[in-house]
Amino acid sequence: MKNWSQIVTRVVLALILSFCTILPAESFALSSGAPYLDQLSAEGVTLQPVFRPTTLYYSASADEQTTKLALHAIPQDPSTSVEIKGNQDLHPGINTIYIVLTSPENTTQTYTITVNKAGTVSTGSATLKSLSIGTWELSPVFSAGITSYSTDVDQNTDHLTIEAIPENPRAQVTISGDTHLRTGANQISIEVVSKDSSSTKTYTITVNKPPVSPKNLTPQGNLKPFYVRYRLLLLVAALIVILLVAGLIFMKKRH
Repeated sequence: MKNWSQIVTRVVLALILSFCTILPAESFALSSGAPYLDQLSAEGVTLQPVFRPTTLYYSASADEQTTKLALHAIPQDPSTSVEIKGNQDLHPGINTIYIVLTSPENTTQTYTITVNKAGTVSTGSATLKSLSIGTWELSPVFSAGITSYSTDVDQNTDHLTIEAIPENPRAQVTISGDTHLRTGANQISIEVVSKDSSSTKTYTITVNKPPVSPKNLTPQGNLKPFYVRYRLLLLVAALIVILLVAGLIFMKKRH
């Protein structure tokens, strides 16, 4: 009986540990009820990074002759509708394509593809082609068509090193609010004025600085509370199973 109880305990622990280690992170997202793509590809260009259902932001480069991009977007659920916007009439510089999925329950999910087309960029462009903040990460991932971002930093960070590159090198970029970060929410503004001064676009970054060092903050500033809670629940479930098995064994011994 003793050997049998040890075997059961070891098997339960092995199953729990294997499940926690092997289960891919995207399994959590796929069970959330939001619609996801099963396949995504574009004719004549290469998407970066490699497609994964839970990766929502991609980039690609197109030559000067490319005027439109044919996309193959297949949802995991055949009843999900797919709408593609922005893949026609591509202009030199940054083009943003949106793939909007809508489930039968009207839950939506959007994939974004940023296409950099070769050629002479318009002097009226006030769009950034790239935006980075040093060792920290923007949320969502940068896309030229998205102007609002956020990030989490630690309590020792008092400024951000921001690199904002416009698609037209002669556009003027002005950054404010990136120094003397205080505890709480800080707003950084990045204003882009086109070469011919005909248009202006403002990008914002909300920087959240905690009063104390968060234990779950990675070097890149990503928090994964759901993933951590899920593993804790699995461990608690394992302990409950072990206690139940031990109780049954104890009751059998008494009888």
